[in-house]
Amino acid sequence: MNKPKVSVIVPIYNVEPYLQRCVNSILCQTLGDIEIILVDDGSTDNSSSLCDDYAKADSRVTLIRQKNAGLSGARNAGLDIITGEFVSFIDGDDAVLPDMLETTLDEALRCNADAVMCNIEIIDDKGSLLLYAPQNERIDLAHFDFSLYFNDYISKKRLGYNVCCMLYRASILNDRKLRFSTKMSFAEDIPFNLCFLAAAKSIKTLDKPFYLYYRRPGSLTTVPRTDYFEKYSLMMKIFFDFVKSGDYGEYIVKQVPGFLWDWLIRAAGDSKNDVNNIIAGFEKINEKSFLRKQMLTLAFGQAGRNYCKAHHLKGKLNLHFKLMAFCVATGQYKKAAKEYFSD
Repeated sequence: MNKPKVSVIVPIYNVEPYLQRCVNSILCQTLGDIEIILVDDGSTDNSSSLCDDYAKADSRVTLIRQKNAGLSGARNAGLDIITGEFVSFIDGDDAVLPDMLETTLDEALRCNADAVMCNIEIIDDKGSLLLYAPQNERIDLAHFDFSLYFNDYISKKRLGYNVCCMLYRASILNDRKLRFSTKMSFAEDIPFNLCFLAAAKSIKTLDKPFYLYYRRPGSLTTVPRTDYFEKYSLMMKIFFDFVKSGDYGEYIVKQVPGFLWDWLIRAAGDSKNDVNNIIAGFEKINEKSFLRKQMLTLAFGQAGRNYCKAHHLKGKLNLHFKLMAFCVATGQYKKAAKEYFSD
């Protein structure tokens, strides 16, 4: 039996009111050569019964039933049994347009791309809006500059960080043993996508919003968070360990410190630039002894020179940046927080 073109992984936890909308949107895809892996992650509502019905009614549907392991654990369970050439992730309370899989697969094959990203339409009771602004481009990842990831790709929304808008080449995920971190309770998509970008050769972006994200009260993405520094640090540690574990070359490894610096700036902004919160965040990160070494390479090493060149920091700006990196490295958090990381 030939393996399907696309494996679709659907993590499911107590989404009974939305599950039929989701699964029906996958079953009616114009691409029929797919397998649908429903992962019932310990649901206590009628989601389990609905999953049984779908598995019995359509041979393309495979059902995994497990104790609650969270979103990452559910996606990983699906990844462990995929047989498709490409993989798509669709959350159980969302839906997709009928031609999403066929279009993204065609683009992947036409461009010989390792991943295809589409846009996302966010829908709530106030209306809808587009999440990203991709430019219908093929991005060569052989020399992808991670130090510009936020400024050139995320801030301008040219690349997404949500795995649900992506079609991935399965062989890369399997060969690199790439899985979601079960240590993270939010934003687990980001380190997963970063590690994929480090391993892949190219990605194609599409501006059409094939994925329909239904925002509902109480979902993980609507819950306020305060532990930004700890989570951002964990994301970076996952990425750092990944690129150190394989043959990704010094080019990527040397970008990690500058990348971490940008993440610290984002964490400070998410913490409302509160100096006390920033200081507490630095102290929390440094308990893991990850921060000091990376900051010293920014203050005195090639990583700092690369960062300044990429961000056009010259003269006094260059000196100020390296001084603040040194302050963070040596525990002068108050000085760094006041002079660089807060308004």
